[in-house]
Amino acid sequence: MRHEALDAAFKQNQHDIYALNTQKMVQLWGVEQKSKAKNQQQVEANFLQLTAIPSAHASGSSRFGVRSNC
Repeated sequence: MRHEALDAAFKQNQHDIYALNTQKMVQLWGVEQKSKAKNQQQVEANFLQLTAIPSAHASGSSRFGVRSNC
């Protein structure tokens, strides 16, 4: 079931992404998440769910390129 859900999501969200390194990829992903009107907590929760890595430990997590207003 999970494989089918991932396959369907992949087919709906096809993008060509080119990144120089992990830091830039994580930042790009964060900006893309923010473009979907997600707040910092949602972005961090999604990152943890996808990677099982807390965002504070993410390589170059600079808050995923997402700036909070706090």
